[in-house]
Amino acid sequence: MYRYYVGLLMKGYYGPHLKILIVTVVVLNLFGAELLLYISFIDALFTSTSAMTVTGLIVLDTATAFMMFGQMVIMLLIQFGGLGIMTCAAVVIYIAVGKKIRLKHRLIIKQDLNQCRSVVW
Repeated sequence: MYRYYVGLLMKGYYGPHLKILIVTVVVLNLFGAELLLYISFIDALFTSTSAMTVTGLIVLDTATAFMMFGQMVIMLLIQFGGLGIMTCAAVVIYIAVGKKIRLKHRLIIKQDLNQCRSVVW
């Protein structure tokens, strides 16, 4: 089953958008792992992947093991991961429905995925 979907991806069935998304996630994971300088590469790769997938798993305590730069890198990876989830949801809906997603529907998806931000004064 896995080979079937990979074959469709390589043949261009899903279009270039999914390929760009996959390459972007892999490159950001590797780049984020390289920026986490003071730990081993495998721990940095795990931390970077965990931040990008927004799972919250950590090998080392973020507050004590990383300096401000490392914490900022992890924060940015979490933000990019959240954008990736929204992008994946939009791509899956686009593939399933075959139509562009209008603003009204985007707001519904955003609310459904708990991505709403409200400002409290």
